[in-house]
Amino acid sequence: MFRLCIDLTTKTLLPKDNKEGLNSSICRKLELRLRWLFQQGILTESLKEFSICIKDDGNDGVHESTFSKVAAEDILNFTYKRLKRIYTEPKRIEFAKQRRDARRAKTTNPNSDATPFSDQREQTIAS
Repeated sequence: MFRLCIDLTTKTLLPKDNKEGLNSSICRKLELRLRWLFQQGILTESLKEFSICIKDDGNDGVHESTFSKVAAEDILNFTYKRLKRIYTEPKRIEFAKQRRDARRAKTTNPNSDATPFSDQREQTIAS
């Protein structure tokens, strides 16, 4: 299940248009797709070990049936951290930037109706 999660999320990171070096094998196979995404800088190096571990442990669980409770807990933790870095952290940074820009706009123009976007942050965190 966690390997499938990585498989599906990496497919969404592929560019929609044809890009040099991107072929059907890369689009189809997780290992090749991960390698390509890291080479292109689409996924950061800090996610590399998480991603490889999830892929390899997922393969072991399916093909060798040698999966322990501890391994399952590890892969759950790694998947959670990976998804948080890909989706949650960039959005939180975006909202922080919007709040900062609004705060600065209000400071330079006191009559401005700019707000700190706190309602957006709460909605995103709750999601």
